Amino acid sequence: MTVFGVVSEDRKVCKSLQSGGAVKQSVRDHINAFDYIESHFWIATEGMYHSISTEEFNISFFKPKKDICDILHSYENSTTEEKLKLEEDYQLHRANRLTARMAKESDKITAGENLHFLAAAFDI
Repeated sequence: MTVFGVVSEDRKVCKSLQSGGAVKQSVRDHINAFDYIESHFWIATEGMYHSISTEEFNISFFKPKKDICDILHSYENSTTEEKLKLEEDYQLHRANRLTARMAKESDKITAGENLHFLAAAFDI
């Protein structure tokens, strides 16, 4: 600090800054002196899984065009004997689905006519 209260510039210069190239190379040499250990993790990409499954195993993947519920999925993929057991639940489910659709349509019409009525549908 000078007599006038001004902080003077620090004139010290770090030696590592003066010989930056030599210090950096020394750090590189030190890091390279460590033994390398192969990682036991292998990151497989989606493309790798796709090519192996399609080319080596001849497996293809079907992306459904439309979501279906668990009841319909289990009914459609069951055997004839299992379908007989699931028939009652399936028919009840179909009736509930039709009732829900009619209620939704009714609510949409009401919401269009009445500004104080709001209809919202959610896919759960």
